[in-house]
Amino acid sequence: MNKETFQDTFRDASMMIVEVWPFQTLQKRHDLARKETCEKLYTSIIRLKRVFDDLPEGSSFQPDDKFADLLNDFGWYLLERGFVQESKAYYQLAQRICENSPNKDTEDVSLTLRMAHNNQTTAAAETNAHKDCLDHSLLWMRMFQERKTPEGKPLRDYELAIVYNETGVAYGMNEQWSLAEDYFLDSIEVMKEQEDFDDTMLGWPEPNLGLIYWIQGRYDEAETVLNEILDIFALAFGIDDTKSFKTGKILHALGNLLWSQGRMDESLDHHERAFKQYMVTQGLEHHRTADVRHRLAMHYLRLDRLDEAETMIDKALDVLKSGPYHKPEVARSSFKKSQILAKQGREKDAEEALMTAAQLRNELLPKASKPVKELRDEDFDSMPIFWSR
Repeated sequence: MNKETFQDTFRDASMMIVEVWPFQTLQKRHDLARKETCEKLYTSIIRLKRVFDDLPEGSSFQPDDKFADLLNDFGWYLLERGFVQESKAYYQLAQRICENSPNKDTEDVSLTLRMAHNNQTTAAAETNAHKDCLDHSLLWMRMFQERKTPEGKPLRDYELAIVYNETGVAYGMNEQWSLAEDYFLDSIEVMKEQEDFDDTMLGWPEPNLGLIYWIQGRYDEAETVLNEILDIFALAFGIDDTKSFKTGKILHALGNLLWSQGRMDESLDHHERAFKQYMVTQGLEHHRTADVRHRLAMHYLRLDRLDEAETMIDKALDVLKSGPYHKPEVARSSFKKSQILAKQGREKDAEEALMTAAQLRNELLPKASKPVKELRDEDFDSMPIFWSR
């Protein structure tokens, strides 16, 4: 096949998939309604990218701009399924295509490029890549701020609300709590300004704001915010809905808050509800499900349900160990496993789990090393990103 024929064939094949792919807007992200269609096209898009990746180095072939849209959105679908690290290559290729596009100064290509940075912000947050998360969020912010209304005024649309939310996530990931709080509040303000606003739009910034309040010990404010958004979702979609993972995230956060308040029975109830919700919306192999398994192991340890505690923590670790980017969570759960094994009287196994936890902590926090025997829960619980605690 000669060069011209290949290029025409590739464009035709990619455009055929673009025509039938169920693209998702920012407002609909994590909605499970498109899953069946996405699964049917899954392998075709992977093969198409492989063909593009196999082009000779230095090739001048520039695919259609819509192919970058497809890569962005397919990568996001991978992220939703839990293949977060794998999704990054799709965003990076989309970014490269946009940056080389002859149409790069148009709004359509600019939007695709902004979404590539948006997606890389989220993927970095999900894989504990602190610097990448903040870098991509600030790039996205700068690109957005270049856009103006016809009158030359700054735009304040839904995208800005999400920019603010994701920038809040990036600062929260870096434990800059005041900045994170400010951006979540800004996100809420901009969302409420939209003509099509409805309360469920707050399902991104409000749970994050509640978690930031909880981490800072502002329990009353956290409870107010988290119960408000939980009630909004229950009214809109039903109690413990499975439309997306958002309700599971809220229940997880409330369970954490209730634990901190000493309301243990209520905490267990919320964590069990979060686990059931995540099993439907995220699946058993997702790190969010593993995070809640860790919390349930804490409850079962407290209740002397040690076999259940061990099962929960082992299954959490099975998921978290599947990729090298969940080391903070592996350290935390390994430390919890050491406590479970010690309570079972299995001292040798407990010591092994403790040493695994300590070694990972020293690797991640070399300036905060402590003697192994002095390590406590609080030395590990603050290591994961705020929504995974």
